[in-house]
This record gives sequence, C-alpha cells and structure tokens, in this order.
Amino acid sequence: MFTTSRARPLWVLACAGLAGCSSAPNPSAANRTLGPVAAPVASCARAVDGANHLRPASRQGAGIALGRAEGALVAYVANARARRIDVVDLVSKKPIGTITLEGTPEQVLLLGDGRLAVTLTDRAAIETIHLGADSLRRDGDPSCVVPVGRGPAGLATSDDATKVVVTSTLSNELTVLDAEAFDHAREVVIARAPKGVVVEGRRAYVSHVVGSDLTVVDLDGVVGTHAIPLGLQAATQQAPVETLSGTRRASQGYALASVSLPERAPTSEQAPVRGRAPRRRIVVPHVSVDVGDQSRFGVYYGPPPSTGIPKEAPVTASIDVESERPMTSHVIAMAPEGFARECLLPRAAASRDSSARLYVACRGIDELLELDGEAADPMRRVLGRVAISKGVSGLAIADAEGLGVAFGEFDETLDVISLADGKRQTIDLSVAEPKLSQSYRTGRELFYRTNDPRIAFDGLACASCHPDGGDDGLTWSTPDGPRQTPMLAGRVHGTAPYGWTRGLGTLPAYMENTIGRLGGSGLDAGELNALASYLERMTPPGAPPAEGPDPNVDRGRVVFQESGCNECHRDVVGTDHQAHKVLEADDAYDTPTLKFVGLTAPYFHDGRYRTLDALLLDPNSKMGATASISTPDRKALARFLETL
Repeated sequence: MFTTSRARPLWVLACAGLAGCSSAPNPSAANRTLGPVAAPVASCARAVDGANHLRPASRQGAGIALGRAEGALVAYVANARARRIDVVDLVSKKPIGTITLEGTPEQVLLLGDGRLAVTLTDRAAIETIHLGADSLRRDGDPSCVVPVGRGPAGLATSDDATKVVVTSTLSNELTVLDAEAFDHAREVVIARAPKGVVVEGRRAYVSHVVGSDLTVVDLDGVVGTHAIPLGLQAATQQAPVETLSGTRRASQGYALASVSLPERAPTSEQAPVRGRAPRRRIVVPHVSVDVGDQSRFGVYYGPPPSTGIPKEAPVTASIDVESERPMTSHVIAMAPEGFARECLLPRAAASRDSSARLYVACRGIDELLELDGEAADPMRRVLGRVAISKGVSGLAIADAEGLGVAFGEFDETLDVISLADGKRQTIDLSVAEPKLSQSYRTGRELFYRTNDPRIAFDGLACASCHPDGGDDGLTWSTPDGPRQTPMLAGRVHGTAPYGWTRGLGTLPAYMENTIGRLGGSGLDAGELNALASYLERMTPPGAPPAEGPDPNVDRGRVVFQESGCNECHRDVVGTDHQAHKVLEADDAYDTPTLKFVGLTAPYFHDGRYRTLDALLLDPNSKMGATASISTPDRKALARFLETL
C-alpha cells in the first residue's frame, strides 16, 4: 500500500445509467471506414529461430512494456529524446542495453512471439523488432517499418493475438493490422486526437486527448463505430441552478485501462455460474471541463470559483464492458482545500487484476496514484500515492511481482516501485549527449506544473489548455467574448504581436498577461524567459507524409494566391504582424500563422467555424474572396491548407 491519502469530499456523484448528455459529433471525423491499405514487404513476419519468447505482462501498449520468463522480468522503455528503447533487467535493477530506432517512440508493445512493436510518432509508422535471447535486437536483423496514420501513439492486441491496433493522433485514425505480417486490414477515421487504446473481446476502446467521447470500434467491421459520451453535469448548492445546465466537456484523455472486477458471492436465490469470464470495466482518467457561457463572462476562462467546482476537475470514467454504460453522471462541489494535489494531467494508466486496483501517473504533481478500480469514479477513491520522477511518460504494472514501473521523461530515470509499501528505486537512463540546457528544463517544468498559485489560482498548468503544446479544441468564455485555444508548438516564433487583440510584442509579456488573467500571482523575469524559450523550441507535430503529386493541393496553392490570402498570411504560413477587421460587427484581430492549421479546429478567435470549409464559405467575411469561388476550388484550397 502506498502512503495513505487523507479523506476528501467526493467530486463525482455515482449514478446508474448513462451520463447526462451526449456531445455533438465532430463533423470532420465522421465514422467511416477506409479501404485496405497495402503495406511494404519487409521482415515483419514472426521469427522462430533465435527468438526471445518473453511473455508480455499486458496486451496493451504503453511507454513501458514488461516481459517475463522463468526468473526474469524485463522492461522495454520508450525513450523519446534518445530515439531508442532502453532495456532494463528489473530483477537486478540494471540496464541491459539499448535498441536504436528509425524514429521517435511513443508506445511499445511486446507481442510474446519474439517481436517488439513500437509506434514512431514522427515517422507515421510502426517499427517491429525481432528480439534475440539476450532481449535485445537480433544481430543483423533488419528493421521492419510499416506506415500508418500521422502521429501514431497507442497500441494494443486483440484477445486472440491475431490483430494489432494503433491510434494515430494527428490523422484521427484507428488502424487494424494483421499481427502475423503487419499487413493493413482496415483503417477507421474517428474523432479528433485519439491516444490510448485497449481491446476487449472484438472491440477496441479509444480515449481522446481532445473531445468528450470514448470511441468504440468493432475490429471485424460488422458493427459500426460508435461513441460513449463522457460529458458530465455539475451538481452544487453553491451556485444558481441556471448556471449548471450545460454539460461539461472531457479533455486530457491520454490513457485508459481495463480493470478486472472480482466476482461477487451469489445470493441465496442465485446459483453460481461456472466458467463465467470476470467482469471488466474500461476506465478513462481525464478532466471534466466547464468552458463557461454567455451568462458567465465575469471572469476569464470558465465559470467563477463561487460554484465550488473548478473549471477543470479530475475524474475517471468507468464504463461497464457488457452494457457500455458510464457509471458516473455528475461532478459535485468540494471544499476549496481539496483542490491541492489533484491529478489534472493524467498521462498513463495501468491496472492490477489481482486486487482490482487502478494506477494513474500524473504530471504536474509527479505522483503515482493508487485508486479503487471498483469505484464508480476511481479518482475519488484515492487509496494511496507515491512520488515519482518528473515528467512521467510511461507506466506498467507487474502484478505477480507486486511492482509498478514508471519512466520520468524529464529526469530520464526509471522508477521501480513496490506496490505493497511504496518504496522506490530509481535507475538512471539519461542520455549522455547533448545535454538539455537548464533554461529549457526550467521552462518545460513550468509548462507542465499544476497547483502553482503563481501560474493560476485554480491549479491549472499551461499544459491544461495546451496539451503537449497543442490545443484543447475548446472555446472559453471571457469578459472580451468567446476565445478559442490556439496551438503553440511550432507556431510562436516570429509571429508577434501575441494575443488576438492585445498587441503584446514579446512572448514573456504575453505570458505575464495571460497568467494575470488566470488569477496567478506571477512568475519572475527569469522564469518567464525560460518558459518563452521552451515554447519556441517545442517539438511541432510531424509533417504529413509525402504522398506524391496531388492536383487538389497544387490547385489550392494557386487559389490561395488568387483569393488574396497571401496579403495577410505572408509566405503562406507567415503573418503580416497586423490586426484586421474581417467581420463588420467585430473588432480587429491579429493575423495568426497558418502552420498546422488543419489540426486546430475550431477556427477564428471565437471558434465560430467548426471546419475549414465552413470558414471559407462564409459570405460575411472580408477575409479574401473565398466565399465566391467555385466549390471545387474551395475544396482544393481547404486541402492545401491541411498540408501546411
């Protein structure tokens, strides 16, 4: 047992039945199935001779994969900065060696037949590695790199180990692969920013960094893809009923897990059922978000604190696998002192079947939480917590050995934690060269730091609205009107002034202004400069893979020039550094960059356009002449913008 947490008031009221309201579907991510895609011929097929047959501890991919054999327990750790897999003997607590990769790893999955699968997030590909008896890559064995959707992240295998599924965060896809040769079986376009994935039966369950649904995909394509809404209602006696009518959104769904529930003893009227499979739940740690509305523009970004519920509240959705019904429907008020040490940036999750425990690794507070997996909302049943290394990016549980294993990306260390008493042993996996500057490290830590009153009065971090430098897809209430969250990574350098209407000439000045609007007491000049330096160096999302000449893109580039877009968006992705009044009733707004614009819906300062096509079609806009061009040219222009 970890250090026991103090008792706290409940946030979530458990209710039988579905969550209160469902969110509207994303029109740009309709549930449609793409045809089979041919994969290149390579050495992906299972090898027999010389293979390492470590048994995988989980069928779900993560930042860490565990494999065991008689007397052995080995960890494969996705080390993104080093572009390698670190292999660690968890019995001796020593590194065995490394496996160099063809790209930047996100998740790893041990297949149990001598192969290791890795998502390469910057390559839009999966690499499969044949392992030798020493648990490392077999000597002389070539890499097998199979293309998948843009920004691959999560991995999982089917119950019968015949299929491997992968989520692609930037292209909004789930890819189903044949596990034998990694041939593409099918691809399904789903809602925005899919991340974690787990398979139960013939269905894949997918969490999303952005959005309010859990997506369910039938692996055989017999039943259509559907969504389970995770939106919650608010319940509090501290605010008028009329301010609680809206459904809160879900965000930060980086991870999910499957929890096995113990069988209950039958009542005297019930006969025991022999051979029945254990009951299972899908659990999704995330945050419940209230963006505010027109009646609550008295404060910036969400409702006022007088409601007793902060705008971002940590919850864990529990979904019964058989009925696919959420176990929670409401967020309820709590005492203000309960805001501290909350898990506002859940980054990894894993379960322990022998005890029905759920473990969630949290950035911002750098803690591993032990939760009651049987609770309607496990996040409100914190049984213990233990400090872990900074910047967690991977978590795995070795049930039989009673160990938790977590990788702290910022500290570049692997924590091996006893689940019985919380004792931790740290293994150094740091990269020798090049070392990160102290300014970069400070800025990175500040970006992800939660519960710091200097940054925000209600515990939020920069990463709460800008997950990993992206955007949360939300439009927030402010005294100035609705404001949508902009993407940061790869978009801030050289794009001053900052702020839609604020005209702030430097990033530190803009961040100081933003922190003030968030109710923070403020950072010192050195910290603001470090944070600005980190933002300017954040890794942008990978460019779309080259697909050969595309007439639509070529035509769209011409239309961009002919419609006058280049007058403000200099050199396509640049800016004229000016403010313009593009709608009659509005103020003048700063010209934003168009870099990665296809990834940042909704559009305009107030998020009024859900798609690029809707933006280009508005006849009331003075932004170029796009509303008057032909439908084919408008479609071509939208396609061109999506490639930027």
